[in-house]
Amino acid sequence: DTLGKFNKSKLVIKDQWASHPSTPERIERLEQTNLTADKITYTPASTIFRNIETTQKKLTEKLFKPIEYKGKVATLSFRQFRSEYDADYVKNSFPEIFRSYYDHKNPTPIDINTLPFSDESVKLEDLFSDEKTDKVYNMLALNSDIDTLKQIDNKAIPVETFDYDGKKYRQEAAQKLIRRLEKESKELEKQIKKNDLKIFNFFRQQEQNAKTDQLIPLYQTLFDFDKTFEEKYKIYTDLSEALQFLNYTTSFEEIRTNFVDIKPLESAMKEEIARILEDDIYEGEIPMEVERNFTMYLSKDFRYFGGEKYYDDNLNVLFSAMNDYAFALSKGYFLRKKELLNYKGELVK
Repeated sequence: DTLGKFNKSKLVIKDQWASHPSTPERIERLEQTNLTADKITYTPASTIFRNIETTQKKLTEKLFKPIEYKGKVATLSFRQFRSEYDADYVKNSFPEIFRSYYDHKNPTPIDINTLPFSDESVKLEDLFSDEKTDKVYNMLALNSDIDTLKQIDNKAIPVETFDYDGKKYRQEAAQKLIRRLEKESKELEKQIKKNDLKIFNFFRQQEQNAKTDQLIPLYQTLFDFDKTFEEKYKIYTDLSEALQFLNYTTSFEEIRTNFVDIKPLESAMKEEIARILEDDIYEGEIPMEVERNFTMYLSKDFRYFGGEKYYDDNLNVLFSAMNDYAFALSKGYFLRKKELLNYKGELVK
């Protein structure tokens, strides 16, 4: 039940090459035994080992042997590890009052500046009820199933049959099913947007009572970032695609031409990286290594090929900057979203 709580997919494609049964198949077989566990112990499995600490140390040494550490390495006590782990979880999650409603969904873009004030009486628990959260995850599952069915329809996924909601279909029936699911998805989207409008109005009422006025600016900041996110992220995907020639044998002249062609994309990415480094929202949120990589990349124009060889060190600087740029964009979205949700959480605390 826990594993499937947010997995609302009804699409099943049998993997004939699977070496192990799926979790639902395991449960079904267990239920067929009619056996029950009367006494359950929660003793750690490590108690069946002799000298478990020695075994753990050997395993740890093997796992971490290839890693070259820079600086001093410290061993954490379990209490310290747990404290840091809990703090990291809180830092990277949203307030519990939203009950996973926003974990895989962003606030629906709305014209907040022209939206009339509503004094409709609603309860917080109704806005984020199991029913409302289920609608979000049902829509996510529908959209995911639609994408998979499109791959079945164009034969990118080579299957003759598949199951949907307990019913078996042939490959040629995928297109008809896609049209049906798209209608269901659009209807769910309307219902979710309607709830999101109620959520906005509810917190605007709370803000009015608290005599503060940060809600609209925080919503607007997130929506503005959302509008430009795809465009900013496209710089990364376009650059990644333009560098695919590095994986193939290419003439020297073509290599030089390819590196000239990526210069506009590099310039665009450098501009965005400079904005990231100047943005206050990232303060204390970007790892020092990422910041060093960005600073190194912006320090000069690197050459990646000369004579008849690649400059591997310079290419590593480029790839590090690209990966860190993609990370920073996603982090920027998360931080703006969390800032809004934390504020809303404070309003009802």
